[in-house]
Amino acid sequence: MKRLMKELKRSAEEWGVSPRIAWWIFWLPIAGAIVVGLARANKPVYDLLTKEDGPIEWAEFIFYACACVAAAGVAVKRLLAGYYWQGLIYVGFALGMFFVSGEEIAWGQRILGLQTPQQLAAINHQRELTVHNIQKVQDGLNLVLLLGGAYGTLAFFVNKRVQVEKLWDQANYLLVPPLFTVSSFAVLFGYKLVRLLVLRKPGFTVTRYAEWAELCFAFGLCIFAWLNYRRLQVQAALTAAQPAASKSH
Repeated sequence: MKRLMKELKRSAEEWGVSPRIAWWIFWLPIAGAIVVGLARANKPVYDLLTKEDGPIEWAEFIFYACACVAAAGVAVKRLLAGYYWQGLIYVGFALGMFFVSGEEIAWGQRILGLQTPQQLAAINHQRELTVHNIQKVQDGLNLVLLLGGAYGTLAFFVNKRVQVEKLWDQANYLLVPPLFTVSSFAVLFGYKLVRLLVLRKPGFTVTRYAEWAELCFAFGLCIFAWLNYRRLQVQAALTAAQPAASKSH
């Protein structure tokens, strides 16, 4: 535990985050996973937390939407700086977050009272204006989430050996989530792995629990994108300040 705390502190300092905040970011997904699991002892409470348009789902939307905005900001900064591949990766990141955030709230269907076209309702098991509830799309998305969770869980540790920063400027920041966000991705990865290998049949408890796992994923992506945007903002401010400081001398 002491070694973990030391590594978390080092990661927090590297990203310019308070060690206490990093500690909370790391442990919150794990604590929440336990609390939501225990909430199943009271079915009405569990249903309230994990239902459609419930608090967890709306929190997912907010984090995905914020991740979209932050990723778009990073994309613009990297493109303007001439790092086109990095910029394009973050364009894809932003578009992915835009799509997922829209899907989470059925593109505003329930808010606006929109009707689902009959052809879509026939193949959508929730009869919504979404594509992720179409079985083939859902299977593909589950695979993407599994791989995304695995990437976020393992990238930090793999990069200790690979050191992608030697290949690309700032790649260790732009492509590798910080250690204190690993738990956010690990909760989703663990859930998807259990669903794939053990609990393959859908059911109220196991299916609804996905909402917390996916919220953790959205939280981790939001933190990762925002930290990168903030870091680039600080770099730009320091770069702009250097000529002014030189002229004053």
